[in-house]
Amino acid sequence: MNNRLSMFLLGATLALGLTLAASIIAHAAKVIKNDNAIRVKGFSEVAVQADRAHWAISVQARDNDMKVAYQIMDSSLRKVTEKLKALGFSEPEIKSGAASITEERAIDEKGNRTNRIELFRITQRVTVATANVALVELASMAITELIKDGINLSCDHPEYTISTLEELKLDLLGKATRNGYDRAMVMAKNSGGSAGRLKSAAQGIFQIVPVNSTDVSDSGSYDTSTRDKTIKAVVTLEFEVVK
Repeated sequence: MNNRLSMFLLGATLALGLTLAASIIAHAAKVIKNDNAIRVKGFSEVAVQADRAHWAISVQARDNDMKVAYQIMDSSLRKVTEKLKALGFSEPEIKSGAASITEERAIDEKGNRTNRIELFRITQRVTVATANVALVELASMAITELIKDGINLSCDHPEYTISTLEELKLDLLGKATRNGYDRAMVMAKNSGGSAGRLKSAAQGIFQIVPVNSTDVSDSGSYDTSTRDKTIKAVVTLEFEVVK
C-alpha cells in the first residue's frame, strides 16, 4: 500500500514538474519572440464646440373633465410654439409628440383607490432640434416665463452633439497613430534600434468629455450636457524593432 502511495506521489510530482517546466519554456519563448517588438500607446485630443442641439419641453394639462383637459393642452401647446418661434426657431425645427393620458382615481375615507376618475392628466412633449446652439442656451431660460401665464411645463436640459464626429474621429486616430510612432521611435532609439513596420494596432479609449474634464471611462463616453467639449483618442500599437 505504501509502495503504491509512494509511486503515485512520485508520478504526481514529476507531472507537476514537467508542467511547470513547459510553462517556463513557453514563457521564455514568448519573451524571445516579442524581444524584437515594442508596444506603445498613442494619444491625441482636440477641443470642439457642439454644432447641434436637441431640447425637449414637457407640457401638462389636467382637469376632471377630459374634454376640458384637452382644450387646456391645445392652448398651452399653441402658446409654447408661438414663444419658440418668437425666440427665433423655425417651424421645421419644432415638433410636437403624441399625448399621453393618465387617469387619477379618487381615494375613499379608508385611503383606498376607487373606480371613480377624479382627474385626467395629459402630458405632451415639444422638441426642438436645431443647429442654432447659442439660441437654445438662451431659449431654455426664456421659455420658463410661460409658467407665469399659467402654463404647466418643465424643460429637459439641452443635449449638445457634434454632427462631424466621424470625420473628427478618423483625424484623431491618425494623429494618435503618429504620436504612437514617435513614442516608439524614442523608445527604440534608446535601446540602440529604431521602430520598423507596424505589427498590430488596436483602437483604445475614445471619449467626448467637457473641457478640462479628467474623467476616463474604459468603455468610452459621449458628454451631451455641455456645448464646449474635448475629444480624446487612444490607440495601442506594436512596432517591429530594427537593430
